[in-house]
Amino acid sequence: MIIIRFMVFVKIIFFIQPVFGDAINLPEKPAENYVFMLSPLIGFFYGQAEEIVYRPNNDFKSETHSQLLWDIKPVYYYGLQMNFLQARPFDKKGFFSGFSLLSGISGKSGSMENRDWLSKQNSALTNYSKHDNFTKNIFFLDFNAGYSIPLKKRFQLKPFINISYMHFSFYGVGGYGQYAKGNYGNNGIYEPIEDAPIEYFPEGKKVINYTQNWLTGSPGFSSVFYFLPVLSLELSFQISPLNLCSALDEHIDRGIQFRDYLRGGLSLRPALLFSFSFMEIFTLAMDISWCYITKTKGPSFRRDYGKSLYRDNGTSGAALSLFNTGILLKINL
Repeated sequence: MIIIRFMVFVKIIFFIQPVFGDAINLPEKPAENYVFMLSPLIGFFYGQAEEIVYRPNNDFKSETHSQLLWDIKPVYYYGLQMNFLQARPFDKKGFFSGFSLLSGISGKSGSMENRDWLSKQNSALTNYSKHDNFTKNIFFLDFNAGYSIPLKKRFQLKPFINISYMHFSFYGVGGYGQYAKGNYGNNGIYEPIEDAPIEYFPEGKKVINYTQNWLTGSPGFSSVFYFLPVLSLELSFQISPLNLCSALDEHIDRGIQFRDYLRGGLSLRPALLFSFSFMEIFTLAMDISWCYITKTKGPSFRRDYGKSLYRDNGTSGAALSLFNTGILLKINL
């Protein structure tokens, strides 16, 4: 029975496989050199956003003064992707470009954790709180443009440049906290946090808001390999120090706002796209990627609610680790 099924599969493959060099080019009208692809998509994000506040001076033992972690576990999204590319990419070299919009669906997405190291005596943790995390907004806008270079009959190399805007908005609700007894203002000596009582926040009470806006520019390259005329695998990679982030942190219970303006660091974006074409004009694809940004730094400013002026608050940083799994239906127009 297994042998019969295998023979049927082989016959199907040979049936859909004409001359390989022609088959892997996209369907086209005779006069067209380029085609336009429209792709609705759905998927989910899974990861974490991070805010870091560095120690204001060397009196404090821990280099990290505060850390906030915001879960994105998971957040579902929907979106649209548009591509302009060669109709017959294996005939010659050519230009391509792409544009995509993604919008996350609001809802509970794990927990948020807030840690402080405020001691001048040692680097022990002094404050800790944990809350339910709700993702209010996630929005992605990407544009890329590059050059496609065919190599042999089954392989393409595609250098490109990508510009990306990402918006994240969260808020923490309820939860609990543990705060070591001590004196921040004078000697900065704290008792062990394990000896502090656990304090609970009212259920449903909004405690904290956080927003990140990222703008990144990355050179990259991708390689496309066709296993069959209808089956392909694309691997891509981006790396760049060109990262900007504007962040707003609002501690509602304390009546304090923090604004951070960050830059630099390093961003990495490996990705894999698995595609299957059918009915001449349709392609079903699965996109798996990872966005990782770390070591951004910049000035931080603080103000109390109701006050119009911010004052210097030292140096802050931000980071992001985000896995993306999406399903696309590409329509060749």
